This record gives sequence, structure tokens and C-alpha cells, in this order.
Amino acid sequence: MKKLFFNLIPILVLIASCRKSDDQSPTPTPATITHINPAEAIKGTEITLTGNNFGTNSSAVQVFFNGKEAAITSITNTQIKVKVPPRAYTGNVTVKMNGDTSNGPVFTYLISDVQVGTFAGSTIGYNDATGTAAQFNAPAAVAFGADGTMYVADRSNHKIRSVSPQGVVNTLAGSVAGYADGTGTAAKFNIPIGLVVGTDGNIYVSDMSNHKIRKVTPQGVVTTLAGSTAGNADGAGVSAQFFNPFGITTASDGTLYVADFGNSTIRKITLNGNVTTFAGGLIGDINDVGLLARFKMPSGIVYGTDGNLYVADNGNHKIKKIQPDGKGTTLAGSIQGSANGVGTAAQFNFPHSIAMSPDGYLYVSDLYNHIIRKISLNGNVKTLAGMSGSAGFMNGEAEDAVFNEPNGLAATADGTLYIADFNNHKIRKITQE
Repeated sequence: MKKLFFNLIPILVLIASCRKSDDQSPTPTPATITHINPAEAIKGTEITLTGNNFGTNSSAVQVFFNGKEAAITSITNTQIKVKVPPRAYTGNVTVKMNGDTSNGPVFTYLISDVQVGTFAGSTIGYNDATGTAAQFNAPAAVAFGADGTMYVADRSNHKIRSVSPQGVVNTLAGSVAGYADGTGTAAKFNIPIGLVVGTDGNIYVSDMSNHKIRKVTPQGVVTTLAGSTAGNADGAGVSAQFFNPFGITTASDGTLYVADFGNSTIRKITLNGNVTTFAGGLIGDINDVGLLARFKMPSGIVYGTDGNLYVADNGNHKIKKIQPDGKGTTLAGSIQGSANGVGTAAQFNFPHSIAMSPDGYLYVSDLYNHIIRKISLNGNVKTLAGMSGSAGFMNGEAEDAVFNEPNGLAATADGTLYIADFNNHKIRKITQE
């Protein structure tokens, strides 16, 4: 019996060893992406990803282009072939498998299809309704809240309108031209011309002819943040003065910046209403730092994803960049005209408003050229949509579309652009694929 017991020990040790080995299955080696070919293409193009440890089971692998999932057409352990998804836009290619995400090189998405349509509005007037049954009177600016609600500065109706993602238009605040704080229709504006949704979720409005910046809650409660009579004075709340404040934007820390059109300056406002002059002084065209810089009736402004401010310097027919330290440079534009090109080779005809998409492109409403321009951050200017010099109304493909003095614009996360088409009394929509 004792002999049998000692003979069993090696067998038990072997069994235990096998069980331990089974419990410690090897950790899968993460996939790596070393190369993509081609590195730029339009939607639907087949792209080859080269790397290692992809496996051969396509159902266990996901490929994303800048967050958009791509359809896999074939897979080996070292290569994956995929189709570029629509609206992938520029960004990293990633592979997800076994719970791990592997980042690859940057893929450049080439736009191949640009279409212009009408999102809301019809003839001049005032009507809360859905889509083209709604009416605006010279809409001047659009902005989006975090929940996807669009807000419109309905300039000549002296109102702030809200538009749901389904196109349902309502009046949030405002009534007849005038000045009054209050809720809903008890409030009054006088030519609301610019607006932005702040980091706190409130809507901040450039009330141009009242020379004030107004604050509107999502429930329609209107108060005055800063400004009093027409003038040029820094200070807190009603001690500050603006002269026809125009475009307005918000930085990531909640600070507001205003293109003070009549003073040819860029003003900075804290959310407690303290106003200072950030850049500009006398009217002119000088690239310099802070108060030494010169603008000529700046009308549009946007805080970029890169931390810089970009200004539509309307009267100088240029797009200016202002760094966080206040240093200004010209990104694009030269003399009045209509020309695509890089930097000073480009021409604008009173650039009105400016917006930036999440992928880092600037969009400009080129007012009297009646077109929408697209600008890369190296200053390369192209016409996105519209027929230069032709004012009117037409939906369709980009080169056939017609606008009539396009004003404010805003870009959504999927690259869709919305424009306040001022003299067509509509909100237009541009899709890019």
C-alpha cells in the first residue's frame, strides 16, 4: 500500500501541472499597424492595412477610420483590406481586437461629394413650424447646443429661435425691436446678429444695435451680461461699452471673445461680465501683438480646436489668426476679389463669418461673393459651395448651388455645415462625403 502511494505522487504532480498550464493561457499579442495604402482616398476606396497579429477571423476584428467603422473585405495575419466609410474624415486608423485598440497612421479623407440643401425656412416672415414651413426674416447666425439643438439669431425678427435636430422651429426669446430683459416674448433685442452656446450651456448673443452682450438660458430667460450705450470702454457689466458687437465665440475655459465691429477690436469677456480689449485699437491692417494690432470692422470670430482665435477681418478682406499671447498674423487673403489659393494668393469679398469643424478646417461665408470657402490651417483656400458672384437660391451639387449673402455658419461633429442664408431667409445645409 505504501508503495502504491509513492507511485501515485508523480501522477498527481503531472495532473496539477497540466491544470496550471491550462489555467494560464497565453495573453494574445496586440495587433500593430505599420502602414496604410493608399494614405488618402475618397469614400468606398479599398485600403490595405499592413501590420502584425491581425489573425484571420474578420468577425473578431474591427477597423475604424477616425472613429467610423469600416467594412472588412479580407484579412490575413499581416494584412487587412477595408472600404473607406462615408464621412470618415481625416484621422487615425485604429484596429480593435481582443479588447485592445491599436492606433495606426493618419488617413486623409478626400471629399468627393458636396451637396447643398435647405434645412429650415421658406419665404421672408415669421412662423414657428417644421422645416420649410417655418419662416425667418434675415437670419444672421447659427450655433449648436450640446444636445443638438440649433439656435438662430433671427436678425430682423429680433428674436432667438431654436431648431430641433428634426427641423422643428420655435421662438426661444424676443418679440419686437427694443431692449428688455425678461423671459421668452417679454424680452426684447435690437438686431441680434451673433450667438454662441457657452461652456455653461447658456446662449450668448451679440445684440448689435443695443451695443450689448445678452445671456439667454435654454429656458428663454434673458439677462444682460455686459454693455450699455455705444462706445469703447473696458469694465464690468454695464460699465463696459461696445460699438455694434458682431461675431462671438467661446474658448474652452468659458471665456467669450467678441468681434467688436464698430471699434475694430477683439474684446474678451469673462462669464461674470468683465470686459477687456484683447487685440486691436485704431482701424487699420497691422499684424502685431494685442493692442498694437489693427483690424478693419472684424465681423466673425471663432475659437479654434488648436487654441488660436480666427477672425474674419471683414473690411480688410482677410482671415487673421490670433495666438493665445495676442500675436496676430494673416492666414489668408489680400485684396478684395474672388480667388482660391494659399495665403495672400487667396482673395475674399467681405468675409463675414467663420466657423471651425472638429477636424480642423475653417469655413468662411464670403458675403458678396455669395459662396462658402474652406480653409486648411496652412492657409489653403478653396471654394466649398456656391457660384462666385451669383446671388440667388439653388440647392444641389456644390458647384451649382446658389446663396444670397450667406451669414453665420456652424459645423457639427459629422462635418455637416449649416448656414444662415441671410437674404434667402433660410437655414441651408451642406453635407460633405
